Amino acid sequence: MIDLKEDPEAAVGAMLRYLYNHSYESCKEESKLGPAEFDATMYFMGTYYEVPNLEAAGKQAFLTGDQNITTLDVESLKSILRIIYQKLPDTDSTLRTTLLEAVIKTSVSEWDNLCSGQAEQLFVECPRFAVDLMHKCKFDQSSRNLDFHTTSPHRCPACLNKVYLPLYPTPTGTYKFITCPVCMDLRTTDVWHQCLIID
Repeated sequence: MIDLKEDPEAAVGAMLRYLYNHSYESCKEESKLGPAEFDATMYFMGTYYEVPNLEAAGKQAFLTGDQNITTLDVESLKSILRIIYQKLPDTDSTLRTTLLEAVIKTSVSEWDNLCSGQAEQLFVECPRFAVDLMHKCKFDQSSRNLDFHTTSPHRCPACLNKVYLPLYPTPTGTYKFITCPVCMDLRTTDVWHQCLIID
């Protein structure tokens, strides 16, 4: 016997509609969930309840859809994070990688508008997301050609060490987050701009 009580009513309803009419898009249009949240939810439901077609449809939609997280509200983002980090197994990075890449592409102002001042709370509630984001930023920075930017001395606000980081043209440049290479503290580009050491 399958117990559906622990899953949100909207998620269960969408899955049942899909099982009856096999139309993913029509279920998505009828859902009260946002597009990205719906896709992540259906991927989880298909995985957990072993509905291969639903799992594949949710995965395809999430990976190929316009994952511009600036269209989300903070509650939708929290819902997606709960699915990725609390419901899906650690070995499943299908949605995680796509979400991290979407977050990194946002500017400082876009991220602040999305989080509505709840960024720290978001990281506290989902610390693994913060850690993954930190490592993803570090990888992206080391794998890109940083010669385009001038590395300049900054004073890390966490460990107080003098570290050399790329000096971006504006606080709302391409990178949203930069990690301290000494203590691995994760900060936004606008914070690092305030930590620039001017000799």
